[in-house]
Amino acid sequence: MDPDLPQVEAALTHWPEASGAAVRRMTTAKSFSGAAVWRVSLPGGDRALKRSLVGLPGAGKKRPFVHAPKFATEHANEAVAEAMSRWHKFQNHLAAIEPRLVAQIYAAQSGQTIVSSRGCYWQLETWLPGAADFAESPSEHRVIAAAKALAKLHLAAAGFPGTDTLDEIIAAGQSIPHDLSQRLSRSRKLLASELKGLVSRLNGVDKNAATALLADVLRMAAPHLPQLADELARACEADFDVKWILGDAREGNILFSGAEVTGFVDLGTARRSIQAGDLVRMLGSMVGDDRARWLVGLAAYESVRPLPLEELRVIDLLRRSEIVLSAANWVGWLMPGEPLAQSGEQRYLDRLAALADRLRRLTRWD
Repeated sequence: MDPDLPQVEAALTHWPEASGAAVRRMTTAKSFSGAAVWRVSLPGGDRALKRSLVGLPGAGKKRPFVHAPKFATEHANEAVAEAMSRWHKFQNHLAAIEPRLVAQIYAAQSGQTIVSSRGCYWQLETWLPGAADFAESPSEHRVIAAAKALAKLHLAAAGFPGTDTLDEIIAAGQSIPHDLSQRLSRSRKLLASELKGLVSRLNGVDKNAATALLADVLRMAAPHLPQLADELARACEADFDVKWILGDAREGNILFSGAEVTGFVDLGTARRSIQAGDLVRMLGSMVGDDRARWLVGLAAYESVRPLPLEELRVIDLLRRSEIVLSAANWVGWLMPGEPLAQSGEQRYLDRLAALADRLRRLTRWD
C-alpha cells in the first residue's frame, strides 16, 4: 500500500478527468530532485502525476537534495509557482512541436498547470514510454539518437519567446550565457575563500573512506581553478545568442526504448543560456571524456542543428569546468553534517566518485 495514496487522490481531484483513476507509484531512484511520480491510468492514454516538495513550508527537511532554489520568505509559494509556470510554458511549447520527445502538461480545473495540495506542488502530464536506462545499456547508436533528439528540441526552443523579466536581463546580461557567467562566479568564489574553507572543515573531521574521497577531489580540483577562471572570464566577453535550454539534459533524464529516444524529462532547470551547455552535460554523462565518442555525438547533433562558431569554441571549456565545479559542489553537499551526508545514500558518493575519476584524467582538448 502506497502511504502517499491519500495525498495523490486529493491532488487528482483538481483534474476532473483523472479524479478516481487507478494510480501506480513509479520508481525515481535516479532522481536527485526529490520528485515523485505516479502513473495514472486513463481511457484516452496514461498520464504522469508528478509531485514536487520544493519551496513549500517544510520542504527539503526529509529530502537530502533539491536542484531548485529554496525560498525563505512569506511569498515563497508564489515565487516558486511563478518560476514553475514559466518552465511549464516552455515545456508545453516544446511538446507542441515535438510531442514524442516532451510531455504536455495539462491544466487543472483552475486553469493553472500547477496545483498546491497538502504541502506539495503537483502537475499532470502526458505519460512518456521508455526508461532512463542508458547507463545499463550504453551504445553509440543511443548517443547518436540522443544528440539528434536534443538538437531537434533546441530548434524548437529557438521559437520560444524570452520571458525573462527586465530585472533578470539587466542583472545577468542578456548576451552572457548562464552556463558561462555562473561558472565564472563559482570558480571565483572557490578561489577567494570557499576552497580553503572546505579544506579546513575536512581537517577537523574524523577520517574515513567518504572524507578521504572529499579530500582527494579537492586536491585534484584546486590546480584547475585559476586557469578555468581566466578562460571563463575571457569567454564571457564574447557575444552569444542566448536561447532557452533544457538545463539538465543528462542521461538519467533521457528515456529510451531500444535505441530510440522516447522523451526528455525533468525540465525544471530550463533557462536561457547557450544550447551547447545542454550538449556538454548530455555527452559528459553518456560518454565521460572519450573524445572519439564526443566527436560522434557532436557530429550527430550538428547534422540536425549546426552549432554557432562561438559555441563550438567554448565546448571544451564547458566540459572541463563542468567536471571541476560539479566535483567541488558535491564536496560541499557531502561534507559531514550536511543533509546529503546524513542521508547515508551511497548513490551520492557514487556520483562524486565518478567525477573524481574524470578529474584524474582531465586534460585540455586542443
